[in-house]
Amino acid sequence: MVSIAMEMAKSFPMDFFNEEDKKIIKNFLNYKESLFEILKISLDHRDYLIRNLADKRKYLIKTLDLPARFKERDLIQAIIVKNLEDEYFFYGGVKSFTISNTKEFIKEILNEIKIESKIRAEREKIKVEWKIQK
Repeated sequence: MVSIAMEMAKSFPMDFFNEEDKKIIKNFLNYKESLFEILKISLDHRDYLIRNLADKRKYLIKTLDLPARFKERDLIQAIIVKNLEDEYFFYGGVKSFTISNTKEFIKEILNEIKIESKIRAEREKIKVEWKIQK
């Protein structure tokens, strides 16, 4: 889950933030969490083409220094977020899996993510009001 701080920031009056701040908040709140398959890894191991197994969409992920040694065709559970240049990056930990029953595993992980997304959607309905003293 993306930071509670971002959810809290969303509840602030938007005139409290500059345009760059607003874009960062929006990008973090529009994160995508799913189970992905690594389709291609660049030679320098900084760019990852991944496919979301929930909706089959593909994303190019830019990294600076990813110490893990992932391989093409690996399944990973991750959160991806856009940066200010609208390029995706991994946010937080990236889990990889070695499994024997691929179909059942994918179904179970995607179901868990779906439940968490429903909880997040319900939480977003809660309105928080702030009084900021200047």
